[in-house]
Amino acid sequence: MSKRRRKKGGFFSGLRKLGELGLGLFTILRHLAPVLSLAAFFIFVFLGVRELLYADPGLTIQRIRFAPEGSALPAGLQEKLEKEWLGKNILTMPLKQVASQIQKDPGILSAQIARSLPSEITVTVKKREPVASVQLAAGSSFGIVAQDGMLLEVVNEKPAASMLIEAHNSKGGQLRKGTKLRIAGLEEALQFMESYQRNPVAQKEKLSRMQLDHLGNLMIVFERGTEVRLGRDPVSRLRYFHKLIPILEDGERAKIIYIDLQFDQIIVKKK
Repeated sequence: MSKRRRKKGGFFSGLRKLGELGLGLFTILRHLAPVLSLAAFFIFVFLGVRELLYADPGLTIQRIRFAPEGSALPAGLQEKLEKEWLGKNILTMPLKQVASQIQKDPGILSAQIARSLPSEITVTVKKREPVASVQLAAGSSFGIVAQDGMLLEVVNEKPAASMLIEAHNSKGGQLRKGTKLRIAGLEEALQFMESYQRNPVAQKEKLSRMQLDHLGNLMIVFERGTEVRLGRDPVSRLRYFHKLIPILEDGERAKIIYIDLQFDQIIVKKK
């Protein structure tokens, strides 16, 4: 009858393995000790140098300069930054965070901040420029918008030099400064305005106003009164504008009710 073999192990075997593991860990730490000590030394030096720099009176902000020079800034922007940061250590200013705060102003498209040691901060801003006035209902106020649709101001009277975009049947909501207007076709209308200025027809035919229906279809009106329907993609219709010249210079222009450029074939509706 065969004898059963006793299993090796038990308490003493586990204790031995635990001891071997501890010895291995001790060996690793012993080899890492110089590296850890060196890292701790550099961290200590870094923190010490940082504190010395933060306490250096020669590194206090003495001037905040805006670029481009002479540009009109949103009211109170320069005064606010100077009140908050003049006299403080130049290294403590969180550049990205401050730039982000500046960009919350609807008049600022982008902002970048740079340090000029030992004591000067340069703020480079790109402003939003007003390009058109939007009216949501006849007789209502006007929203002054930038190229990206940001509402810069709400006024009771349309600025004389501003292009009027009538969106009387839109579902764009209220005019609120600092928000982007969500009106069907507005983005395309603003893109058309910018592109039209580079079209040869613009030298002869100035725009008087533009209209958007509830679907975002654009209609433009020239200063001499002719209406042109362009649909939802007005920029793509610019390639047909050269064909408008002979139609508009025709002696019967006064009889034209509208010109339809929504399709490849030009439609001229007359009285």
